[in-house]
Amino acid sequence: MNDKPKDGQIESCPKCSKPFPPNTQQCPHCGAYIHKVLAAQPAAPKKKQKIKTSPLRIFYIFATFFAVFLVFRLIGYLPLVYNSFWDNSVSQVEEYFKKELKDPDSLQIIKWGDLEELEDKEKEKVKEKEGYPLLGLWVDMTKYRVRVEYRAKNSFGGYVVKDNYFYLDSLGGVVVSRPAD
Repeated sequence: MNDKPKDGQIESCPKCSKPFPPNTQQCPHCGAYIHKVLAAQPAAPKKKQKIKTSPLRIFYIFATFFAVFLVFRLIGYLPLVYNSFWDNSVSQVEEYFKKELKDPDSLQIIKWGDLEELEDKEKEKVKEKEGYPLLGLWVDMTKYRVRVEYRAKNSFGGYVVKDNYFYLDSLGGVVVSRPAD
């Protein structure tokens, strides 16, 4: 209902709903003052104001989330190396494949293993098995390993299936890759 009647229109009283002529202050039927009844009715709901988003405000929001992410990462709540919940992959090993394979587009993962945190005994077994004098350095740096079975093209264009352990340091860098037992 309009708050004020337009000139020449017959309005109905908000109290008794009977018509009354325009430009009247009081209803001829019930005696209600028209402007008081209209003022007593609840006001129409106000329109919501749009939130103004400036590029600077958006930048501050993303910067805040990024800072919180880094803090959680640094204090250890978010690990740097982990299996993806989506396909069980490890992103650092995927990056290693992109850099090291002769034809990275030919890569087909057959199976991702679970990421394992290495204990000192396991590090020593790897060190003894390989027998390299310089191997001790990377064995001390390694913290994780993951087993990956994959297919990729070799230098001759033929597909080769491999089953390797990838050893990663605490920051997620692939230190070395060795065939699985």
